[in-house]
Amino acid sequence: MRVLFLILIFCSSFNLCSQTYDAYVIDAIALYQTKAYKESAILWDKAFQIHPGFASDYYNAACT
Repeated sequence: MRVLFLILIFCSSFNLCSQTYDAYVIDAIALYQTKAYKESAILWDKAFQIHPGFASDYYNAACT
């Protein structure tokens, strides 16, 4: 039982530290709106490494 508990805590700690696809998208859009295009493009790349993306996200990334 202890081993299962430790494994659960270990696995969940990675989810707390990493950003999600949606978080990268929100940050990329915010950077685009402030005209920080290079930084926005970097976040789009990171988002697409996590999730294949949606058509609207590819459009927004292309605008960046």
